[in-house]
Amino acid sequence: MKNSKRGDLGSAIALTERSSTDIQHRQRRGYESPVAPKPNRVATVTTKDYSIRYADNWAEISRECKRLNHYKCCYPSCRRKAAETHHALYLDKSGAIAGREIAGVHIFPLCGQHHDEAHCKTNWVRCPKGLPQASHCDPVLSNRNTTRFYLKLRQGWQNAKTQSKAA
Repeated sequence: MKNSKRGDLGSAIALTERSSTDIQHRQRRGYESPVAPKPNRVATVTTKDYSIRYADNWAEISRECKRLNHYKCCYPSCRRKAAETHHALYLDKSGAIAGREIAGVHIFPLCGQHHDEAHCKTNWVRCPKGLPQASHCDPVLSNRNTTRFYLKLRQGWQNAKTQSKAA
């Protein structure tokens, strides 16, 4: 079988036809399990279910988060309108936070520029590369902001709350 295209998830991929470098690259990207199947077995590429990051009432949660910050970006010293509600993390000590997000703790209203910055590789932590995907390192839920960036978001949120009380 020929290699399937990245977007053709329904097709089976014969792992034995690809080089080990290609397999390692696809594993790091999360397309395949790090455990290779036995020779002559065919593995299928499965999709990740990102919907578990969001509660059924996510639109309401997002709207309320923006309202609490007067529809402004909470990044320190930014005065632009909030375009996105950003999850700084998807898991806490109790598990997935979908449906129990707390504005200013788990989620933050951000303008488009700062939302992009929140997801750039210097501010976003993924599962460690090269390690098997353990239960504590779920490729869908384990992603989060770095501590440095998270504290910056918290500072901006708290500054906005202080300013609104003073007004």
